Amino acid sequence: MAEKGKQQTEANHPYQEGQVWFFFCATRYVIGRVQKVFPLEILLSEASWVPNTGRMYNVLLKGEFEEVEPYPSGTCVIGRLAVNDASLCNFEPPRKQK
Repeated sequence: MAEKGKQQTEANHPYQEGQVWFFFCATRYVIGRVQKVFPLEILLSEASWVPNTGRMYNVLLKGEFEEVEPYPSGTCVIGRLAVNDASLCNFEPPRKQK
């Protein structure tokens, strides 16, 4: 049980450092490798915004995207409260603009 007034720790989530996740956020799609999970944010490396997924089956199974916009720095922070759902990926995150 957490101490009174303290938020849940980052251990209360399904994300593991080094895993690639595809996030369905409130207003966009983001894919990247989890670097660190904080109580309210997830830090990603090798991150990209996906403005157009194409067929979702092909995205989740094969990593085939219609459009990809990599973050130039490679890093991105997303709010955990903005995540509608997420899918663990078995492919490398895309790093080339498409």
